[in-house]
Amino acid sequence: KPLNLSGATLITGQCVYPKRGIEKIYINTIGYSGSYSEQYTDTLNMDLVKNNFLSSQTHTSTEMTALNSQHNSFNAPVLRHHSLQAIQLQNISLSGNILLESDSSIHVKEGVSLDHVSLKAPTVVFENASEYRVHVYASDTLLLGEGVVLSYPSSLVVEEKNKPAYLECAPKASVSGVLKFIGKNLGTNSQVDVRLAKESTLYGELYIRNAVLANRAKIYGTAVVDKMILKTRGTLYQSALLNAYINPVQLPEEYLFTLPHKAQNFKILQWLH
Repeated sequence: KPLNLSGATLITGQCVYPKRGIEKIYINTIGYSGSYSEQYTDTLNMDLVKNNFLSSQTHTSTEMTALNSQHNSFNAPVLRHHSLQAIQLQNISLSGNILLESDSSIHVKEGVSLDHVSLKAPTVVFENASEYRVHVYASDTLLLGEGVVLSYPSSLVVEEKNKPAYLECAPKASVSGVLKFIGKNLGTNSQVDVRLAKESTLYGELYIRNAVLANRAKIYGTAVVDKMILKTRGTLYQSALLNAYINPVQLPEEYLFTLPHKAQNFKILQWLH
């Protein structure tokens, strides 16, 4: 199918469109008044997109005796806290080389400070509108509440296991980094995998199968999507954008892409201590 555009949708930068190209349509009586870049001639390595970029290496770790506020240097082994039950984070400050794992879920509530911390659980929920710098791996559900801000460099990875998974960024949520969905049957499932709600923003990279980019959602960076889904009150549109904004040009200069189209020199992402 072609990519259908409506409203003031703006697409800039280097673009690879579907084989049938672009079509301008009316959605809710709104015609197309935006602009879009021409087809990019380079090719994108879809094998890199579909593969998991999580490292399979094992790292030396130390078990955390108690879940309380602390910092762990990246010069030290990973400080790991594992629970069979749900982890409720509240009024705690964690920073550095720390990994929190739950076999159930992790809920980030009020009074929590997380800086360069990794979270791993089937379900991860950020409930409080605050700012964090985290790396999250989920296999079922990953939710960012309204007003949640994930600073650069953060990453959100959802990998389906035994049932359909889902990731949602609520209104006014913001992510600076990588958002990636790894499906078991990439490109064959019609379910919605990721939803960027109204006025949510991604600064970075989106690698996904079926995404809902809501009215006035913004991506400052790269979007590699098999299918864009648009939901209005009465209709579901496949491969459609309404008042969307995709612009890699406005990314901060310090942003480093994880998946370059061409070979490039390695650079320092961030010094850790």
